[in-house]
Amino acid sequence: MEQLNLIINNLECASCASAIEKTFKKFKKNDFLNFSIILSSKKLKISFDSSKVSKEEILNLLAEKKFDYQEI
Repeated sequence: MEQLNLIINNLECASCASAIEKTFKKFKKNDFLNFSIILSSKKLKISFDSSKVSKEEILNLLAEKKFDYQEI
């Protein structure tokens, strides 16, 4: 599993966190992507199987949903 750690600059509330959860729901149910959201520090930590989903796909999904992110 690969790791991706992000700061989501516009992660302001529980509703934003819920939107991220919905974005990754299809991946999580297939058990090749896990994530945790730390609302207080605006962090999103993602573990994923790169043979099933690419880093670019993950970042593109966030961009499509208008999340402003930075890799850390």
